[in-house]
Amino acid sequence: FPVTISHTGDLGNIALEHGSYTHTYVLHRVSVQDLWGRSAIVHADEDDLGLGPHEDSSTTGHSGGRIACAIFGRGLEC
Repeated sequence: FPVTISHTGDLGNIALEHGSYTHTYVLHRVSVQDLWGRSAIVHADEDDLGLGPHEDSSTTGHSGGRIACAIFGRGLEC
């Protein structure tokens, strides 16, 4: 098995083929309330896990631009 190097909250690389992808992540020891006020970011390129030859590999994983961002929240009526 390949060794994966990641930081807290890193969900790994996602591969999209032909438009649509659905996946459910299970974060052990994390409740919904723990996510409120936190963000999720999807980058355009594969994260090289800090192992690539690029100058930004150790800081961003050379994962490219941000193509989607969201903040987890709760509406007043929920």
